[in-house]
Amino acid sequence: MLSVFAASSFETSEFGALGLLVAGQAIVLGCARSLTSEIVVYHYSSEAGRKLARKIDSSTAAALFWGIAAGIITLAFAFLASDAGGYLFVFALSLPGLFMQDHFRQCLIACRKGSIALLVDIAFVSLLAISLWLLRPTGMATFLGIWGAVAAGAAIAAGLALRTRPRVDIARDWIAKEFLHGKYFLGDFLTTNLIAQGAIYLVALVGGLSEAAGLRGAQVLLVPILLVSRGLLIALGPESASRAREGKLRSLFLLCMGYSVACAVTCVAALVFVTSLSIDTLVIFLGDSAMASRDVFPSAALAVAMLGIAGGGALGLRALGDVRQAMIMKLWSVPITGVGVVAGCLYGGAAGSQLGLASGEILRTILNWRSYTRAVQK
Repeated sequence: MLSVFAASSFETSEFGALGLLVAGQAIVLGCARSLTSEIVVYHYSSEAGRKLARKIDSSTAAALFWGIAAGIITLAFAFLASDAGGYLFVFALSLPGLFMQDHFRQCLIACRKGSIALLVDIAFVSLLAISLWLLRPTGMATFLGIWGAVAAGAAIAAGLALRTRPRVDIARDWIAKEFLHGKYFLGDFLTTNLIAQGAIYLVALVGGLSEAAGLRGAQVLLVPILLVSRGLLIALGPESASRAREGKLRSLFLLCMGYSVACAVTCVAALVFVTSLSIDTLVIFLGDSAMASRDVFPSAALAVAMLGIAGGGALGLRALGDVRQAMIMKLWSVPITGVGVVAGCLYGGAAGSQLGLASGEILRTILNWRSYTRAVQK
């Protein structure tokens, strides 16, 4: 919704710049999530009562630390930047709230309070839509400020629902003690998302902000699928881990396979739907970047589909406690993905970068599912 509003309200160059900001935020937030809430979901969600609460308190303190650190670093860039300094300053102030909103969502799911997480997200989306409609921001700084303020409100509401009590000292303890688990989640995240999210920077470098806007527009059209697929991946974390602990391996396999199939089917449906829309309809949602976005969309849809299919195998490996193996499989695919994205971008622009990304995900799909089936047979 944010990107749709921005695409229809801002110039193509501003929309491209927003794409760069969102990609950077996704990378940094994902790193923090790997070192905090994902550990809670996959390692401690089976705990009960006060023990789980203490883990959530510690991870919350660490997540807040990473959010503040990211804000300070962005603030430094804001003072160094010239034209972008104003909205980078606002974005820096928004980062702690954005970090905590994401963190509390996963912690609520780990506590089997997914319905509360859903209600908070619905309230967030509704309030954000109302705020954008009433205030109608015409500048990037105001736009980012509204997003950050509403996200902070959602984070506070979710934190109150969790009744968490973060402290500075337990943040230090969490970072020191849980890095053993977190380093594999971090490696797993970076090997998948650093290239996938970072591709837009290469596209902007080679083709400019207008080309980056085309890629961002295609990603916007895929946002509903990405939200559902990533949300499912989070929601299925505790369930898959529980089935693995109980020895329900066939049930776990069907769960992971069902996830992969669902991702593939929804991407195909999205491709059929988007290609059937007229360019005039797309302009309503994507503004001046509509034509470029439609050209990139088939390649981006293929990349997202392969990402989802590979994710099913990775979900199984995580459930079995073999995050290290999932990370290793990604490391094997990184060279192919990197070369594919660079070559694709140089010869095919934004669309080519997504075809290169898809080639790496195809290899990771094969490796993930092969490793998962072998792990089950042990």
